[in-house]
Amino acid sequence: LIAGGALLLFFTWRSMRNARALKAQGGRVTVDGNRVTYPEVEKGKVEYRTFLTSDIEYIKDDEEENQCKVSLPDQYVVFETKYFDSWEEFEAFRSLLG
Repeated sequence: LIAGGALLLFFTWRSMRNARALKAQGGRVTVDGNRVTYPEVEKGKVEYRTFLTSDIEYIKDDEEENQCKVSLPDQYVVFETKYFDSWEEFEAFRSLLG
């Protein structure tokens, strides 16, 4: 039980650190036609990755966690509402994915 609590605290801390890094460096998700470019924090640096909307295998919305999980052929990408300026901006992005 203690180990589980410690892991939960660690993941929460890491998520907050990543969100701060994205905000400090102006990380933005952009959609240009069918190409989605999104920032990802790797070792404290923001790296931009892309995928095509035609590569999406499926999308799972998790309203409890305020997340949108996108399954691609070789990975999962999780978009969280806290990385967007507002809920409306997240919903607009989500509608572009299909």
